[in-house]
Amino acid sequence: MTEPVTTDTFALRALLWLLDRELAYSRHYPAVSWTGSFARDVDEVGRWHAGHGDPGWSLRRSRATALLAEADRLSSLAEIIGQSSPAGPRADGAAGWPVLREGYCRRTH
Repeated sequence: MTEPVTTDTFALRALLWLLDRELAYSRHYPAVSWTGSFARDVDEVGRWHAGHGDPGWSLRRSRATALLAEADRLSSLAEIIGQSSPAGPRADGAAGWPVLREGYCRRTH
């Protein structure tokens, strides 16, 4: 991390937003990688939410992160085997992943 904006953002906000070249080329903005980006103080933020009436925040965040990782995995598989719809119960959940991605990328951390 030698780029000054990245270094300063990480020092001031304790987070790193990794940009994703494939998202940028597909004109998905902001092109923030939801799997490569992270925050150092997630546990602290979870404790704050728990202390202010939202004890389930950490669990919901973990589930959302897992869903985004699964969406990436399935997108990679779809590129390899084609765009056919997945069979079984996961087909129903696939419709919500783009909404979750947009919410993650637009949310102010």
